[in-house]
Amino acid sequence: MREPAVPLAVVHQAPGVPRPSATLMLLHGYGVYEDHLLAFAQHLDPQDLAPCLRISAVRAPHRIGPGAYRWFDYTIDADGTVSINADEARIAFEALLDVLARERTETGLVFLLGHSQGGTMALSVLLARPDLLAGCAVLGARFPSEMVGGAAPDDRVRRVPVYVAHGRHDPRIPIAKAVATRERLARIGCPLGGRDYDVGHDVTPVMMADAGRWLGQRLAAATVATEEG
Repeated sequence: MREPAVPLAVVHQAPGVPRPSATLMLLHGYGVYEDHLLAFAQHLDPQDLAPCLRISAVRAPHRIGPGAYRWFDYTIDADGTVSINADEARIAFEALLDVLARERTETGLVFLLGHSQGGTMALSVLLARPDLLAGCAVLGARFPSEMVGGAAPDDRVRRVPVYVAHGRHDPRIPIAKAVATRERLARIGCPLGGRDYDVGHDVTPVMMADAGRWLGQRLAAATVATEEG
């Protein structure tokens, strides 16, 4: 039995109905906090997302400084090899699983949208606990090779749709990383969507709006499947 996870701060945007039946959980990147992606949530078209959706933004557990948090620390060697702080990653992952389980109990369907390191965390959840997710969107993220190792993913991961968006001029995570992520997810069998943009590492309003349209389609499909099931 694992130790209780570190509680994570979660900010909820009020849904359009008293009892939401789905959650979109936003996972920010390294060095910012939950408001970073919440600020871009205004670019999600309400016509794309049903009023039953609650938007929740999660703050990473490890504080760097004022208004700056990380999911885990890391270093990149000269040859591009990434090394992560495994203890910080484990703490963040277990804490995130607790939040996801609670959201799933409250609203039924949970979708993740993560940027940069938050996208890496989202992919880690997808591969380890696909039963918690109805869909996963990652923007400017790296595949979590250091976190999942060579273990075979849960067979249920094949039912979870994934959206991968990336900037062609990203100086932090090269576009080749997004190509590799799509290839690995395709080999696993995940239903894939996404596109690339002529931008750098930052999220843009257009990127967020496109992800919102994709999420709206997945939400509609998952809602129908839940009602029929």
